[in-house]
Amino acid sequence: MADISIIARRLKNGNVEYGWSGNGGYYSSVGIRLLAWYDNPADVDYLFGLGQTRLIGKKGSENGGFPAYLTHSPIGKEFWIGETEQDIFNEIMTDYTYFYDLDNEWYYITRGPFQIKIPLGLINNNLDENNDEFKYILTVGDKVLRYIMEEYRVTHPEFNDFIINEGYDWIVIKTDENYEDITEIIAKKKEKHHIETNVW
Repeated sequence: MADISIIARRLKNGNVEYGWSGNGGYYSSVGIRLLAWYDNPADVDYLFGLGQTRLIGKKGSENGGFPAYLTHSPIGKEFWIGETEQDIFNEIMTDYTYFYDLDNEWYYITRGPFQIKIPLGLINNNLDENNDEFKYILTVGDKVLRYIMEEYRVTHPEFNDFIINEGYDWIVIKTDENYEDITEIIAKKKEKHHIETNVW
């Protein structure tokens, strides 16, 4: 399995901007840097203004004077623009996706039967003993599957036929204000015209 990552953000006009943020895209390599150095709109603007990168470094490190492992490494390509969050997977087959939405929050998006949009702060507060996210991602996936199969299908009887013929695409995870626990799982059926998750 590769470890390619992308970062993406939703623009105020509703479009999305997205592109490569290097390999080694797991949380301890990319996610922690986003929360530490680029966790407000001004710094996110700065980050995306640098274009696609081999490595996310500290703000200003692209000008030199920092150790290599802290130095931003732009590749000279601007980010791609898409019309919907669905587009962020169009250009690169990615293993790790980080998405900055209009609520000024970073999200970690897992891919599989569904795209699961998880607040990055929730990931940060549920790392394992090695500071990895993988066990928690499996836990979230298990909770989502149990919710879909045991609760959602009861309250949405059309689910069984629909999931076979059409499918569900995105799942949104809501958390408490301290980013410690999952408070809600939101699922919507796949529509001809995708409804952006920031308005769910």
